[in-house]
Amino acid sequence: MVPTDSDSDHDIQPIRLPQHHRRSGVILSSDSETEEIPGTSSISTHSRRIIIPSARNLRGKNGHKWSSMPFESSTTRTLARNIVHVIQGTANNAKDITEPVDCFTNFITADMLRKILTHTNEEIEIRSTKYKDKTATIAPTCEEELTALFGLLLLSAAKKDNHLTSLELFDPVFSGTRYISVMSRERFDFLLNCLRFDDKSTRDERKAQDKFAPIREWWEVFIQICRDSYKAGSYLTIDEQLLGFRGRCPFRMYIPSKPNKYGLKILMLCDSKTNYMLNAMPYVGKTETNGDSLGSYYVKTLTENLWGSNRNVTMDNWFTSVPLALELLQAPYKCTIVGTLRANKREIPPELLRIKERPIGSSVFVMTGSVR
Repeated sequence: MVPTDSDSDHDIQPIRLPQHHRRSGVILSSDSETEEIPGTSSISTHSRRIIIPSARNLRGKNGHKWSSMPFESSTTRTLARNIVHVIQGTANNAKDITEPVDCFTNFITADMLRKILTHTNEEIEIRSTKYKDKTATIAPTCEEELTALFGLLLLSAAKKDNHLTSLELFDPVFSGTRYISVMSRERFDFLLNCLRFDDKSTRDERKAQDKFAPIREWWEVFIQICRDSYKAGSYLTIDEQLLGFRGRCPFRMYIPSKPNKYGLKILMLCDSKTNYMLNAMPYVGKTETNGDSLGSYYVKTLTENLWGSNRNVTMDNWFTSVPLALELLQAPYKCTIVGTLRANKREIPPELLRIKERPIGSSVFVMTGSVR
């Protein structure tokens, strides 16, 4: 949905559009800003007006045709293409999980842990040669200690302590004894610095093709487990998350509007009801998109294992475009989207972009697609 406008108050005829079902077309709406009046609610639907332009058809700057007439449903039954034939919930091995530790081992398996153990100990061996005294702080690690390390990281996230320094986490006065009772701060810092997910001897060759190479293989296994462990509901969301990070990384980003400003951008597909992450991709800079816009490429890639399922995806204006909405209605995608459009999209009719003379709280809808 996009902030747009009609010409003036005299060019539009206030009408109430009939209720309709989701159809195989695209609906573009324009909402003018609402003004709260003392004694009334700013979200009251009674104060809004649904209006249509006087012209039956409108065109965007690129010639894209829109209809101002509402879709009229010939039946009150939900169309087959809008029915999701899946029962939402846990799947496969995750269905039988009852204990938190089993949930952990479902997503971080013994094989995944052993891979980290092997490459982390390789790094520990390299670094330990630089120390004169061989203490327990720089000793090789084991699966049990790695599990404890991940437990501390998960605990810091659950307690919202993950923005604190290790000095603060392991200070018994500041954070209590929940961290320091597991391991020393020095050991915690050393293990984090040595943590490795790949074979360092072959990394340079792989990084030439993939900036995400140091963790790519492990990441793909983890994401596949996320996909296999849950059946999504009818409604999904796609958005980006900036994971705060100020260390060295070739694809670290600076986004001044974000709370952390510096970090790693992860694009995620989540279930809108449970917030479960169904798929995720790191943004690593320039990407081969097979001719698609970057936003369209990420939408198609993130939803690939859900194509043909009739699900609906909500997204913001970085992803949304009219060509994408129309393309996703067709095979093999067979899904619908709800999203905001940037006002500079050439498909938007100019009449919808002039809002100054529109009544406050009014909305304009135009439609396009195979159904008028």
